[in-house]
Amino acid sequence: MSAVAGTAPALPINPADWSYLAEGGFHIILRYDGEDPELSGRILRIGKKALGHQKEEGGKEPAAPAAPAVVPDEAGARRKFERGVLIPLLGEQYVQPGDAVTLSREDIGKIHLSIDHLRPEGRIKKDNGDWSSACQLEPDKTAFWLKLPSAPSTAGPASPTEDRNKKGIVIAVEIKPKGATMPVGTLVPPGNNRLKYRVARFDAQQMFKAQGEQSWGSIDRPCLYHPRELYSGDAGRAAATLKELMKTPQNKLRAWENGNMLFGAGSGKGDEDMTESGETAGEVALGKAVVAAGLAGGDGTPAQALMDLVGEILAKEPLVSRLVAAQALDVLGIEGGGLVFDKLVSLCGGSKEEALNMLEAQESDPFVAEPTDKDLIVPVATLEALRAGSPLVAGEASSIDTLHAKGLLAVEKLGVKDCVQLLRRYIIALGVMDCSVMISLKSIPAAPEGGSGDEGQPSAVQGKDVAGVFQTGGGRRVAYCVSVVDAGPKPPTKLSGKAKHEAEIWDYVAGQEEAGQVV
Repeated sequence: MSAVAGTAPALPINPADWSYLAEGGFHIILRYDGEDPELSGRILRIGKKALGHQKEEGGKEPAAPAAPAVVPDEAGARRKFERGVLIPLLGEQYVQPGDAVTLSREDIGKIHLSIDHLRPEGRIKKDNGDWSSACQLEPDKTAFWLKLPSAPSTAGPASPTEDRNKKGIVIAVEIKPKGATMPVGTLVPPGNNRLKYRVARFDAQQMFKAQGEQSWGSIDRPCLYHPRELYSGDAGRAAATLKELMKTPQNKLRAWENGNMLFGAGSGKGDEDMTESGETAGEVALGKAVVAAGLAGGDGTPAQALMDLVGEILAKEPLVSRLVAAQALDVLGIEGGGLVFDKLVSLCGGSKEEALNMLEAQESDPFVAEPTDKDLIVPVATLEALRAGSPLVAGEASSIDTLHAKGLLAVEKLGVKDCVQLLRRYIIALGVMDCSVMISLKSIPAAPEGGSGDEGQPSAVQGKDVAGVFQTGGGRRVAYCVSVVDAGPKPPTKLSGKAKHEAEIWDYVAGQEEAGQVV
């Protein structure tokens, strides 16, 4: 790779060396399968849209350009966000900023042509063609990418490809945990939206998306997964809800064997097709890999045994509690986020563009937990205090109305700095709510008797460069790597849209309740 002064090094691309791995709303992920040792075990993250991308009037996407366009350095903003925001909040052992690289426009076009036939039709329809030339190389999180505790911790991360090819089977699991808590903000207006005080928003959204095609997403049927169980800190509860999620994984649970997808959206394994054993075809395929990897054991199917191991890891590592704390930065909620954004627009003389520019300028700055400007403390603290003291339970509508009025008054008193501070925290929390947690596992030999140091420890939490290890009830040892990916930043352009969609969800839930449906 070569570099020009002041720019990221250029990465020449041979599409034959890169395989399509996955994509979301804002990125396409390719995995390197070639022979270059510098790229071995890496993935390439390509941004699909410019930071300020907006839909045309009527909600239509702009027409795709004849050739992919070169857009602003989203990858650079992403790395700044990871270093300045996510690492302080979640820990350096769970966030690994990638390396900046630049693709030529010609190579972007080659990739476009080589992978389009592999991409989901829905993703292609929503892709406006604005692929970024500023990209990011990252470790392949479907491999085992950290050193084992018995290796010197100063040696740095392992080579994922070397580990994949020479050191046995690695099973990787991706979970999208979603929101951790019930909303407790006071800016929810009177009406159906207040059902969220007793009905989990995740459940409501699942019901709404399952009732028919929506402009912003639909599903065939709701899943039985409950985010609060995953965040409970209890290994058994986390494993139980993941086992429920296996029955309807949607895009929230996927698994790989040595980098090959076996389970989840895009695997082609029939994740919801039941077999005679009562397992889905996807569970059967995953279970065979779990047995081959030496990770099966205990009660239930091999795939369920894997979820038991994942539950143990989530209970053992401090990541889950940090995700909860990061989500709790938001004191506004979806409706409050819309209100404060509208307030910021009004303070900018009605210019939505100016308000968005302010937020985009702030989103990658180092995160400060508390406002440093004394002028910010009063309105921010008021909303925090209202959230903390809110008796948000059924039958106390008058108390909620009183607190809601106080919250609206606090919003009216916000200045520009206040709005930016609160919205920035809201955007950070939204990104964390929509993150993925990647967990790679492998079976390792039992700790030697009389061993000393890390090698003799049956259990150790994950470090920055060293994998975590724990011993199961059957005496087996399991090594693991945990990472957070796709945790933001969320584009500020989503603020108004989320608030508008919210009423649709809760009006539908209210209608279901009136019809006697169980909610």
